[in-house]
Amino acid sequence: MPTPNVVGPAGTFSGFSELHAPQDSDLYKCVHCGFCLQACPTYLETGLEAESPRGRIALMKGVNEGRLDMSQSVVGHWDMCLQCRACELACPSGVEYGKLMEATRAQVKQHTKRPLIERTIRSIGYNTLLASPRKLRLLGNA
Repeated sequence: MPTPNVVGPAGTFSGFSELHAPQDSDLYKCVHCGFCLQACPTYLETGLEAESPRGRIALMKGVNEGRLDMSQSVVGHWDMCLQCRACELACPSGVEYGKLMEATRAQVKQHTKRPLIERTIRSIGYNTLLASPRKLRLLGNA
């Protein structure tokens, strides 16, 4: 796997670093059959190939092979994944999509810096709301 190197605007990288990267054996299991499309809630909502498991895997392959930068646009498509893993049930090839997304998100965290507002919202959400069952319950009842 290529080592990340800056190739575009500040904050974009080409290739995944080897630590916690999606494994080639997992990435190339996808045969692009499309059975995952009808199982994916974000694809069903948007109709965009890049918002489907098949499309996101293609983006992962592009970054892995150095053909695509890990740009905000690419990361945005990965961020739209709910990680519900419904696609795994529909996949005849046994692609462990959740495993791929976990590794990809680890790479994103390692190689990109999110905007301040996004970091703040994530911090409040993860460290305050999700860390407290009581606060989460109150939010759910609102």
